[in-house]
Amino acid sequence: MKKIALSVAGSDSSAGAGIQADLKTFTALGVYGCTAVTAITSQTGSGISGILQIPPKMIETQIRTILKEISPDAIKIGMVYGKKTINSIRKSLEGSNIPVILDPVMIAGTGEPLLDPDAVAYLTSNLLPIATMITPNVFEAETLSGLKITSMQSAVDAAQKIKKMGPDNVVLTGGHLPGRFVIDVIIDTRNRIFKISNRRLRYDRMHGGGCTFSASLTAFIARNFPTVYACKMANQFTHVSLKNRVIIGSHLIVSSQFSKLYDFAERYEVYVDLRRAIDLIKATPYFGRLIPETQSNIGYSITEPKHISDVMAINGRIVKVGDNARLASGLGFGASKHVASAILSYMRLKPFMRSAMNIKYDSKIISIAGKIFIVAMYDRTKEPKKLKKEEGHSISWGVTQALGNNPNADIIYHKGDFGKEAMTLVFASTPTEVIKKITRILKDY
Repeated sequence: MKKIALSVAGSDSSAGAGIQADLKTFTALGVYGCTAVTAITSQTGSGISGILQIPPKMIETQIRTILKEISPDAIKIGMVYGKKTINSIRKSLEGSNIPVILDPVMIAGTGEPLLDPDAVAYLTSNLLPIATMITPNVFEAETLSGLKITSMQSAVDAAQKIKKMGPDNVVLTGGHLPGRFVIDVIIDTRNRIFKISNRRLRYDRMHGGGCTFSASLTAFIARNFPTVYACKMANQFTHVSLKNRVIIGSHLIVSSQFSKLYDFAERYEVYVDLRRAIDLIKATPYFGRLIPETQSNIGYSITEPKHISDVMAINGRIVKVGDNARLASGLGFGASKHVASAILSYMRLKPFMRSAMNIKYDSKIISIAGKIFIVAMYDRTKEPKKLKKEEGHSISWGVTQALGNNPNADIIYHKGDFGKEAMTLVFASTPTEVIKKITRILKDY
């Protein structure tokens, strides 16, 4: 992390907003975060039960120390609450050329004031002129501009009026305007107007979305992204974070800044583990003897799959070459409907059983497997006619039937149906464990 950002804001005990949300956002975007705490709040999704203001001298000392010793690349100002805090921030930043992103926090999502009403004019005269960027929501923009915002044109008018108050750039976030889409209005240093649109996410009482946006914008500015492009990237990051929101306790809904990183990391881990299993397949003599006429595939799911696109498999399946087995193509998520459907069905009962491979059926394989593992079967001839017509549904139905008879089965087979080859499925928690089980069967086959 070569870039540094400073958050001058309040502390949120629920960690969904304030400096806690800022630090999570900075870290997720590869920026080191420092803090200067302006207030300590006691809050959850139900509301704020207490606010303790930090003495102005201490706020000033925090900021000056960071500026002197660390020299951040961008500064975010969030909750300031009162005139004395505003004055200490303004004094601390005098003479600094560091970009300042001002999030004019006025009320909490639950309705409690986070800015003294008497301090609004003081914030306007003292902090707007030093702001590189200001990020008001509709309510904040109405308060600052004195205009009622009910449409896109009135949002543009309010943003233009706020721009005349001193900030270099304005981003008016449109989450509180009605409509299927959320549209942010940007006015840059040259008074050009840009708009960013996203489909609305219908979550009630989302906590900390504004902090996530302004902090991500601060991070991108710290990383030297051009202003308008930084706004677009921050908008995208916030949208993904809100889309993958986390419910804390009974009803606190907060953004998930690390969801994309977790997803990438887990999918890479799935790829690495599956590659390791494939290497075992290629290195195992006579593995091809277990490949069925319709060929084999092996799949591995992420920990919380929602669709077959969350299961990685081989695009072209595993083919028989003499008595050995080889890959016909590379790996991809969503590459197999049948094996993926089997895994998803199994994971509904046992979420840790994330991998499976299909091998051929014959009575000897089942006899060997029955001595080592727990085996269950289903009768594909009894499958409902409606399901037969939908690809992938047969496997899901069959696995569910077999597990209904024996919930601990890790080998499931069927003897086929008209035009359908008999098949055996081997399940385990990882693809390497799947191959170890199959190799154990192959040893006695």
